[in-house]
Amino acid sequence: MTTAFTTDDPPLTILGLLDDVANGLIFLAEGQLPSSRPTGGGTYETSLPLATYADAEIAKAQFLTRLWYAARRRSLALDGADVSKGRSLADVERVLTQLARIFGLSADQVTALAPRLSLERFAEGEAIEPAGSVPTAMRYISSGQVSLRQPMLSGNVPILTLHDGDYLGMASVTRTPQEQVSVALTEVEALVIPSVVLDELTHSDHRLSREFGRLLDRRRSAVEDALVELASSTAIARAH
Repeated sequence: MTTAFTTDDPPLTILGLLDDVANGLIFLAEGQLPSSRPTGGGTYETSLPLATYADAEIAKAQFLTRLWYAARRRSLALDGADVSKGRSLADVERVLTQLARIFGLSADQVTALAPRLSLERFAEGEAIEPAGSVPTAMRYISSGQVSLRQPMLSGNVPILTLHDGDYLGMASVTRTPQEQVSVALTEVEALVIPSVVLDELTHSDHRLSREFGRLLDRRRSAVEDALVELASSTAIARAH
C-alpha cells in the first residue's frame, strides 16, 4: 500500500508510525513482520504479510483507518491533512470544561491549564495503553468506550468496560506500572493530562488529591472484583 505525507514530516518518524500501526493488525501471518520504505516525494510503501489473501481488503481498510488516527496523534500530515483540526485550544477547553465541573476548577484555572493539555482520538480496536508501562499522563475519556483487558496465558481477557467520564492511566498518579491493557471499543476521544500537571494540581489543592485517591481506590476495587469474578467463572468452566 502507498501512503503520502508532507515532505516536512520526518521520514524516520513516519516509518516508525507505519510499522507501529501495521504491527497492531490481527491479520498478519505468524512469525512475519510488515515493512515500510520511503519512495520519494513524501510517499511511502508498506507491505503487510497476511495469513490469507482473503483478509487483504479488510486488513487494508483497518490499516488506513488506524493510520489516520495515529498520524493525528503524532502531528504527522497524512495526505497533507490539517493536523490541528479537532485539537485546537478551543477543543481542549471544551473537554476541560466538562472535567472542571467534576473537580471544581475555576474558569481561570481552565484558561491556564488548557494550553498544557491535548486531545487524542483513537480508532476502534486500537491499543491505547500497554500493560507493564508507567503512564506519563492520565486520560479523561470525553467520548467512546474502552476495554480494560488482563494479560493472561490465553491472551488479553476483557475485565472492565470504561465509558465517557472515566479515566485511563490512573497509575500515573502513583508512578507504578499498570497491569491492564486498554483497547478502544469505539472511536474514543480523550483529554491528555501530563503527570507534571497532575502533580501541580494535587500539590496545590489537597481536595483534588483526595479526589484522585478516591478514584484510584474505586478503580482498584472494580478491577479486583472483576478478576475474582473471572477466576470464579474460569474455575466453573474447567469443572464442567
